[in-house]
Amino acid sequence: MEIFCRNIPEQVQDKHLKREFTPVLAKFGITTFTCRRAAKKNAFLTILDLHKAQKLLDVHGQDEERKRKPAILLKLFNQPIYLVKARNEPDEFALRAMKFEEEKRRLAEQRRPVFQVTMNGTFIPRAPASDAGSTGSGSATSTRANRPKSFNVNTMSCGYWDYQLGHPVFVEVYRCPGFGKVVFGKSLFRVTMTNVAPLTDYYLEFAYSIIRSVHIGTAQQASLTLLTNTAPRFYISDPLEKMKAQTAKAMKKYIPTRRRVGHFGGDHDGASGICFTYRFELLDSRDISAIRNLHGLEHVPPIGRWVDRRVACSDSFSLVKAHFEYYLEGWPISFILKFQIAKFVWNGDISPTRMLRFYPCIKQLAGIHGDEIVAEGLNKMISSLEYPSPDTHERDVDINALEELLLEKIERVLSQNEASRNLTHPNNVKVNRTQVTPSGIYLYGPNIETKNRVLRQYDNHINHFLRVEFVDEHGDRVYYDPQASLEEIFYQRFKGVLKNGIQIGGRRFSFLGFSHSSLRSQTCWFVAPFITNTGERFDVESIIQGLGSFDHIYSPSKLAARIGQTFSETQSSIKIPEDAVYFDEPDIKRNGRVFSDGVGTMSPSIMYKIWKEYALRERVKPTIFQIRFAGNSLPSTFPCYPTANTVFCIILGAKGMVSLDSRLKGDQLKLRESMIKFKAKGAFNIEICGSGTRALPFYLNAQLIKVLEDLGVRPSAFIDLQTDEIDRLRSVEKSVIKAGQFLEQTNIAQGVRLPWLIQVIRGLELHHDQDPFLRSVIQLAVFLKMRDLKYRARIRVPNAVTLYGIMDESGYLKEGEIFCTFLTEGGVREILVRDRIIVTRSPALHPGDVQFANAVDVPATSPLRKLHNCVVFSQHGQRDLPSMLSGGDLDGDLYNIIYDERLMPRRTIEPADYPRVEEKLLNRRVVRDDIIDFFVTFMEQDQLGRIATIHQALADQKIEGTLDQDCLLLAELHSTAVDFSKSGIPVSVYLVYDPEYGKTRALA
Repeated sequence: MEIFCRNIPEQVQDKHLKREFTPVLAKFGITTFTCRRAAKKNAFLTILDLHKAQKLLDVHGQDEERKRKPAILLKLFNQPIYLVKARNEPDEFALRAMKFEEEKRRLAEQRRPVFQVTMNGTFIPRAPASDAGSTGSGSATSTRANRPKSFNVNTMSCGYWDYQLGHPVFVEVYRCPGFGKVVFGKSLFRVTMTNVAPLTDYYLEFAYSIIRSVHIGTAQQASLTLLTNTAPRFYISDPLEKMKAQTAKAMKKYIPTRRRVGHFGGDHDGASGICFTYRFELLDSRDISAIRNLHGLEHVPPIGRWVDRRVACSDSFSLVKAHFEYYLEGWPISFILKFQIAKFVWNGDISPTRMLRFYPCIKQLAGIHGDEIVAEGLNKMISSLEYPSPDTHERDVDINALEELLLEKIERVLSQNEASRNLTHPNNVKVNRTQVTPSGIYLYGPNIETKNRVLRQYDNHINHFLRVEFVDEHGDRVYYDPQASLEEIFYQRFKGVLKNGIQIGGRRFSFLGFSHSSLRSQTCWFVAPFITNTGERFDVESIIQGLGSFDHIYSPSKLAARIGQTFSETQSSIKIPEDAVYFDEPDIKRNGRVFSDGVGTMSPSIMYKIWKEYALRERVKPTIFQIRFAGNSLPSTFPCYPTANTVFCIILGAKGMVSLDSRLKGDQLKLRESMIKFKAKGAFNIEICGSGTRALPFYLNAQLIKVLEDLGVRPSAFIDLQTDEIDRLRSVEKSVIKAGQFLEQTNIAQGVRLPWLIQVIRGLELHHDQDPFLRSVIQLAVFLKMRDLKYRARIRVPNAVTLYGIMDESGYLKEGEIFCTFLTEGGVREILVRDRIIVTRSPALHPGDVQFANAVDVPATSPLRKLHNCVVFSQHGQRDLPSMLSGGDLDGDLYNIIYDERLMPRRTIEPADYPRVEEKLLNRRVVRDDIIDFFVTFMEQDQLGRIATIHQALADQKIEGTLDQDCLLLAELHSTAVDFSKSGIPVSVYLVYDPEYGKTRALA
């Protein structure tokens, strides 16, 4: 039920309103409700339970005509509040969200213990949570907030759970004596151990999301023990760090007083990445009951009890690990089995000693079923694994239980026929993955990866390649931390792994390279030496030499980018004749700018060859492709004729867009000087990275909204578009046709062909809403898009498209003109003809990144008429339009074409023209260690996301918005940060300052 509330003070916000209503509604047993302000002094109260809402109105409400006075006048904020049933029904989606919250609250209540422990150790019945509000101001909310959440400890230990005589025991691997404190914070469980060494403090931070269970001991052995999924964050503050901070403070600079580490030294070195159980001895045994009473608080995981039993590890854990690795290397089994066995130990799922006892069973099963079947069974087994703890019986985790579980998974693998087990797309391959964190190295997979040129060339030796990701313990990248130095993590931990490699089961993997996109995600490729069937040995050096000639490159960042071209994921590979490739097509240059930067042409027959291998099943045959090309010679020149049908290419050794020239005869592929990056070796193959089978939708974002607003677009335009998008998303669930179109347009669940299934259901005259699973999938997809809209202002604009850009080879387009052609959702070919449309490119931080252009048609005989799903830019003028848009070019960039009248700005600003950043050059040949140094520096100093976030907040705060000088400076720094991956020149973290802002609209 929705209730209309009058006489609400205008300064009151939603959260204040809810806080005041909570004790009032609790008297009626109402725990699930929402409050939202309306215009003037009004508000709406939405209550899930109709019966209870009516009871509230019976006591405090008026009739619709407001003639009857309430039985009891409700007073909030020291003034009367009038309630009446609203005329409209509550929002369907709001009710659905409230039902979800109510179910969560009910489940949490079921997990609460029946009794609570008092400070003297006695048990009393716990009052139901729903009764908490009846006490008015002394409600459970305030009582819980006042509970002690900080407790003193005198020892911190790291280890793992095991059993002795059927009882759970904590096996202590590392012990840190000394006084400290544990704190149940709002978002983290924090530990501080003080004066571990003179003036040296240790810090641990546990995110609640990684805590699997919490157990407290007894009054006789007062302890607090945490079992986690991954390692926590570790910090050290020592005299040297403090001295540096004091010196910097005297110079009015800030240096953090602590540093991030992967372990605390000693036995913790070998245990921090594998042993995820931490035990703390409480200084005061009375704190046991206080911790117990924290159960049920938000974020605090369930708290159990156990009879504390602690035993010390018989040997140094580093020796135990080394013992396991020695045996693993010598076992007479294949690498695929060794990898899976190592995965259990390295990921902390099974202790090294238990795995040594489990190995004979694995070996026996491998002899019966084969290594591949058992390896796949082990891989599936991890998701069903039970972990030792006081909540688990020993028989559920002993060797017999492990053997039964493995047998069950093997039977499941065998029940699948061989075809379904190996059902992998020819362009995909299963690759082992590794995550390197500050504390450990974790193994995953094998996972399906899209092939690149290197994997395609050595696909018979895939198990010698390793995908390596450098991340924080929770799986995200290691972000800049103003409170702690990260040098030890980047330059000792990560750099050490990159230089020394990773050894798994006797096979040492060494750093090989990375693509441009994987550099941003801090991911790279490692390889172990292997010998082919012909007896040829390959390692890092020989593989790199086989890719091409790089002796002329003296910049580590540029060399990494050129090698990285071969690691770009490609979807198909098509062989073309060697004499069809022409490398000397002249570039169009003017005023020091290259108008044809990264764009070439191809003949129709070359495009047909691509269609035959790549786009045979596509409803729309693309005229633009994203490609790589392999070649080892430079054929003679061939005269060029202008045309149009586009292809993004990196001609192994070359990179850029290739447009169809319909007047070229025979097999011809023409590349310009600006596209050629290095001389490559190998066969003449076009490798497809992507294609323009359809025009991509355009979505607004927070930065572009602010830029357009500063250029004169009315704020109401964005509100209208947002309202339209919300209505569109809400209509998806009600229509089978719209649900199928929505899933297809957003690429959701296409891997399992869900859009196709929805269309089949429609053909059978059924509705997806009739099936709970399909209904939940559609709801989840809609909620994800709603979330994007709410937190990222990702609003779809119907009258706008996103397209690849190429150059007009015919020379027909004048300065400031574009030719934009695309296929609508209905498959109709449309040519956009309008004066003053917007052309921009993401990310747009500078106001000059938004420019006007005239969209024109071309004669019917023009080769541009053969194009679709691309935007063609003019080759005339003083400056090419793509370079005005966030420094764009034509080697594969996407451009946003907006023709919605509501978004037309009143003015445009002169585009930015930043000086080119000179790349960092060496006076010698670039070696492997130089590329590793660049990779580590990039991981540490990549400020792109941080600059964008600060720019967004600052633009919202400043009166002039994105036109403010500070915002313009940040836009320039952002441009420098974008080029960091190519130039090797980072943006100083000290230039990217954090403004003194509150919770701005952009970050609200």
